[in-house]
Amino acid sequence: MNTNEFTNYCIDNLNLNEQDQYEQYFSSVSICAFDAIYSINSNYKAVQNALHKFCEHFNLTLQHPKIGEIPPKDKQYSNSVILDKIKNIDPKKLASDIFENKQRTSSTNGILKAEAGIQFLKILNNFNIEFYQDIPKLIDNTAFESEIRNIRGQGSGISLKYFFMLTGSKDLIKPDRMVISFINDAIGKTLSPENALILVKETVKELNKKGYPNLSPRHLDNLMWNFQRIKNKGGSKI
Repeated sequence: MNTNEFTNYCIDNLNLNEQDQYEQYFSSVSICAFDAIYSINSNYKAVQNALHKFCEHFNLTLQHPKIGEIPPKDKQYSNSVILDKIKNIDPKKLASDIFENKQRTSSTNGILKAEAGIQFLKILNNFNIEFYQDIPKLIDNTAFESEIRNIRGQGSGISLKYFFMLTGSKDLIKPDRMVISFINDAIGKTLSPENALILVKETVKELNKKGYPNLSPRHLDNLMWNFQRIKNKGGSKI
């Protein structure tokens, strides 16, 4: 799986001591769901803007202030609270007037990402998920995974993986085009999302032994993504 080659590439190109940006948690699992939907095939600045607009409209705090701490329940907005705020809003209005982002899940037969997000929240509600503390009930829940993948444009499961990362799982990656591109640059092969995760997990084990004991797959994903974003823009990481 070219683990040694990839490990050396990571050491040579990434600042493995950088803070894990995933350690800044949102104030609701609902916002995690919208982030996971909006982030696919999108400039993340546009995603951030959409989430800020949403929170401003409903007078919500976007993020929990304590970095590295999943917010306690009394510091979160429950999924039911968020659903109640948007239940009577048409998805088109939610996209255009509140998120101010009318991106669709696919350029062909896709639905508004705002609508996909609503469906995601409703599925969370069906599985009695209100807070971060409820997320462990969803791990390896094939029924939940199937319902999320059935949302139009979510068949790859990338948004679902990203949702679990945003809600606290450190053992997953978001194998989008940035991460797959980084891996391809490193080893000269385009891996499937499944093999990309295997490679990253094996590499993290090696990096843990080489002086980076706190590095996780999620953190390495973040470092790879940011590096590749800057590289693709023609910028320098230094």
